[in-house]
Amino acid sequence: MQPPIESTTQIPYSFQEIDLEKEDVKYINVIFHSFRDTLGNGNFKDTLPDIEWLKSQIKRGNDFLSNVEKPVPLVGKHIKDAKIRMRLIDIKFYNSANGASATVNGAYSHKDLYREYVLENDSLTEFEKKHCVHLLLSGVVPRAYGGRNICMQPGCRDGFGFQNNVLYFEGMYQVYTKVFDIWGVGEHIMHEVGHGLGLGHYERKYGPCTSCEGTKPCPPEDCKNFMKSNNGGKQATECQIKLMHHLLKYGPIDTNMINPNGKAHFLIKTPPEDYAGQTALSSNLKQFK
Repeated sequence: MQPPIESTTQIPYSFQEIDLEKEDVKYINVIFHSFRDTLGNGNFKDTLPDIEWLKSQIKRGNDFLSNVEKPVPLVGKHIKDAKIRMRLIDIKFYNSANGASATVNGAYSHKDLYREYVLENDSLTEFEKKHCVHLLLSGVVPRAYGGRNICMQPGCRDGFGFQNNVLYFEGMYQVYTKVFDIWGVGEHIMHEVGHGLGLGHYERKYGPCTSCEGTKPCPPEDCKNFMKSNNGGKQATECQIKLMHHLLKYGPIDTNMINPNGKAHFLIKTPPEDYAGQTALSSNLKQFK
């Protein structure tokens, strides 16, 4: 069961105090990392069709965020525009046997991938390391498509509250090549970002904002919320959107709800004026802003 929500008078800057009508649009910086084998095969390549498809998934996620569907049943207000967007900063490509075969569990795992290609990667700028969400795209062929938040600290729940600014996806390339037919990739990216912004799975009652009405679970036939554990939709509640804005604006002040090590508020920093990103992207970045 979800814990009782504290009174706003007891928690300074509680997410409940967010006035969404007064909030500005917040842009979350994201970077794709594509890992191919040593011959350059088995994943997205630095070619126009692959780049355009990856860019289109960011646009798809932003289309959802700017046109949120009405939740059923509706509790609170229907927020049509979440006023949160993903801003594509760059797409990086690597040839790496380890990276191409990285999995959640294994000799070289998704955590090793993050450590080597983000934390210890001297070719990344400080802005890229600290102020961007890194979407790691392994080349491994999984049983099914799926995403995961990565938590590096021992004993912590993976990624809840963006303890680390990284997401890991298996099978995105297989979706691109029509091996898997799933709920939209763009929406799924935002689902994983939602975990990073403090939201649990909608129907599993972990954390705040996980019920349709009071403590009643959402009816399965109507549960098209983007935080549903599988095959969600394009619905988001007022509570969810307030919580995301709270973390992006203030960081983990409300420690009754959010991991105190959360880093979400780092991720909306405006890129430096001299930051051009990848040449193939720089001329088209404005469409995501």
